[in-house]
Amino acid sequence: MWEIHKVIKMEKIKIIYLSGIGRSGSTLIDLLLSTNQKIFSVGEVYQYQKVKEDNLMCSCGKKFNNCDFWKQISKDLCKIINHVNLIDYLKMTNYLINPISKNINFKNNSSNYELFYKIKKNNSKINFILDSSKDIARLIELDQDKRLEIYNISIIRNCSAVANSFSSGKQGKKKNYYISTIKWFFVNYIMFKYLKKRNKRTLLIQYEDFCKHPEKEILRIEKYLKIKISKNYSEKIKNIEYHGLVPNRIAKIKNRKLFSGIKYDEKWKIELSQFKKSFGTIIEKILNYIIKTN
Repeated sequence: MWEIHKVIKMEKIKIIYLSGIGRSGSTLIDLLLSTNQKIFSVGEVYQYQKVKEDNLMCSCGKKFNNCDFWKQISKDLCKIINHVNLIDYLKMTNYLINPISKNINFKNNSSNYELFYKIKKNNSKINFILDSSKDIARLIELDQDKRLEIYNISIIRNCSAVANSFSSGKQGKKKNYYISTIKWFFVNYIMFKYLKKRNKRTLLIQYEDFCKHPEKEILRIEKYLKIKISKNYSEKIKNIEYHGLVPNRIAKIKNRKLFSGIKYDEKWKIELSQFKKSFGTIIEKILNYIIKTN
């Protein structure tokens, strides 16, 4: 514990945080960034407690309790709190809407610094630790820790594409398309609301632009983080040491070995009815209007 307090006085730990709603391409950007040896990803940290207690799979291909990396890091580590719950989201909404509210007093706080400190101590060559939790409440919690220096990258994807991914059931439980569009609206509204109140430099990535013009978007990421991404990133993704929590399909080791590059997927346009696509477009326009007028 003495060592941790000593480091607090010496330096901040740099965290890259990926924010937004699920199914928006965070895993692809996570893997891309992980090809830089100075960046170490730990995936969706907000689900740490569930992964540990249920002994779920790490992206390395081993169960959590059998993964050498997490066995070492999780020893004597206190809880990482999942703030995706009604009470914390009500607090967050009040914080964002109430102009005199300066911060959120979460009922429980995570041992974020202790986790990141142990990871950095485990590999002194790391400049950044990458957290792809996406949850805005977690971003707020990390921002409030003055021992951390947060580099936020917010990702937004077409509403219909996201809702179609949730409703297809290809990754996880199948969800209602229309409810998913409302969720897309709420999460992105909260994200933009907080980014405005946060008043710190952030990088906004439109997923469609990233897939259509990857080299251009990679240059933006490089400039923001002051790093370099190898031109040979597709091959590097196949061979990186990766211990991300809650891996989706492309992050799993067997699928990383098959990675063939960044591609723009428009299958949702064929799979959805015209009515559903129009509904998604209306939701997008409402959000854009609110953002522009606030």
